[in-house]
Amino acid sequence: MHTSPVPDPAQFFGDSRFSTYHTAAGGDTSLAYDLYAWNARLAGAFHEVLGHAEVAVRNAIDTQLRDWNQQQSDNPRNPGKTFTDQWCIDTAIPLHGLVATPLKKARNNAGAAKSSRPSSHARKHAEITHDDLVFQLSFGTWNHLVPWPNSKPTPQLRLWDEAVKNAFPGIKPGIEGLRQVKAPLNNLHSLRNRVAHCEPLLHVEANRRLQDIARLTGYIDQPIADWIMGQQRVRDVARERPAI
Repeated sequence: MHTSPVPDPAQFFGDSRFSTYHTAAGGDTSLAYDLYAWNARLAGAFHEVLGHAEVAVRNAIDTQLRDWNQQQSDNPRNPGKTFTDQWCIDTAIPLHGLVATPLKKARNNAGAAKSSRPSSHARKHAEITHDDLVFQLSFGTWNHLVPWPNSKPTPQLRLWDEAVKNAFPGIKPGIEGLRQVKAPLNNLHSLRNRVAHCEPLLHVEANRRLQDIARLTGYIDQPIADWIMGQQRVRDVARERPAI
């Protein structure tokens, strides 16, 4: 609980940002600061477990896209071409159209990361690899690759049927399996954006979002899900919310 004098909220936050906490605290400025500090702790706790979930999803989908990409050959736009498993570098259609923009940003970010390495870094002069680019792709990219259920035929739906669904062996067959993945994945993408931009989490249902993480990662591999949930501290922090 905050006990020392609080700074001027208009100077620290700006009135519009602070008003969310001030209103929730019933006009009590000190309590509003306590809520803000708690919100930051909850964001930190979510950031940890969301990071674990993102890595699990990213690696699972990447594995399937590697297999799919190297199987694409004699594409109408590239007659006679044989693709490798390095889909971030040598991207087959229709995947190319889905990831062209995020891959451009990933290349820029990977290049900046390479330039910022100290001279003593083991990979200071190494070429940018497929893995470097995968690491730079955002959570939103993986969410975008999973289509909404009942959507009309789209490149995402084709890729789901041919590759992405195999990243989640624990799901049910058909459209029900797509629903199982898309709903929690989209929820977690939205939550991650709120956490990353330091937005208020006062109305986030922490237990439901943890269930999303457990279910989504469990569809990939149950031991992975169990390990991730064993690391989370969201429930403990959520219980520390200042009383209003």
